[in-house]
Amino acid sequence: LIAALTALGAIVAVPSAASAATITVNDVGDTTANDGACVMREAIVAANTNAASGAAVGECATGQASPIEDVIEFEIAGTGPHVIAPATDLPELDEVMTIDGSTDSTGEIVLDATPNGLGFGLGVGAGSTADSLTIQGFGTGIVVVDPGGSVLNSFVGTNEAGAAGIGNGGGISLSSS
Repeated sequence: LIAALTALGAIVAVPSAASAATITVNDVGDTTANDGACVMREAIVAANTNAASGAAVGECATGQASPIEDVIEFEIAGTGPHVIAPATDLPELDEVMTIDGSTDSTGEIVLDATPNGLGFGLGVGAGSTADSLTIQGFGTGIVVVDPGGSVLNSFVGTNEAGAAGIGNGGGISLSSS
C-alpha cells in the first residue's frame, strides 16, 4: 500500500503528539496586567485557562488543555533567592501542570506570605506537581486537594537552604475535593 501511495505521489501526514506548553515566570511581582511581565499568579492562570496573560512581549504564554501537562519555569533576572510575596492567595492548580523552581538560574524560588499573612501557599490538584520551591509564612504551606497531586524537592516551613525554620501554620495538608 505504501509503495502504491508513493508511486501515486501521495503524501502521508502523520499527526504529531501535542507537546506541553512552557510558561516562563520572569518577574517576582504579583500584579496581573498586560505589562510585559509574567508573574507566578499569571502563569498559574494561563495554565488553568489555556489563555495568554496578555499580548505584550514577556507576558505568560498560553497553556495547553489537559491532559497535556503545562510546565511553569522561572527565568528571573538578578541574584537569588527570588522571593515571590503574593498579595492574596494564589489560584489552585486546576489543570495538569508542574511548577519547577529548579529551572531558575539560582534554583531558589521562595513563596513567602510573611508580609501578607495568607491562608495557603499552593493548592495542588488535578495531578499537578510543585517541585523545588521554598514555601514559608502561610497558614498552610501546601494543600494537596486532588488525587495525584505531588510535592517534590521542596522546603515547606524553612528557609531556602532547609537550615532554619520559617514556619507555616501547617506544612502540607491532604484534602479531597
